[in-house]
Amino acid sequence: MAKWIRPLSGARQWHVPASDRDFFVANALCGERFTTALDTTSDDEKSARDGHCPTCEQILASKEQPAAARAR
Repeated sequence: MAKWIRPLSGARQWHVPASDRDFFVANALCGERFTTALDTTSDDEKSARDGHCPTCEQILASKEQPAAARAR
């Protein structure tokens, strides 16, 4: 599964895909809707070179914190 998505139309910023539950509301965690074909990657280094959506990163970090706390 892709960890990062962006429109194929030349956008440089990568977004975190929304969960299946949220997919029909928005394509990215930040609420961005994409109506064109998407470029996808699971390579964190590749996506970091081009830049991540700061809103997506913030939401992702907040979702990962409770999971990390439960794992301890």
